[in-house]
Amino acid sequence: MNYSEIKEALSDAEQSRNKIAMFHFITLKHADDFIDEDPKAFCKAVGMQESYAAEFLKMRALYLLMKEKNLSL
Repeated sequence: MNYSEIKEALSDAEQSRNKIAMFHFITLKHADDFIDEDPKAFCKAVGMQESYAAEFLKMRALYLLMKEKNLSL
């Protein structure tokens, strides 16, 4: 997923009040694609407040734990 696709998905999810859930889903599902991204830069690029960098880091950590435990989405 690229930044514009993520922005669009977040915008669509906002209409149904699921923007934060969608942010978590995308950052977890596509964590491998963004594993080396700066969390604040990522949030800015997809139109989220920089404070969501903490949520990005949580999803990245969860992704790594799931990978370690041989779990997948």
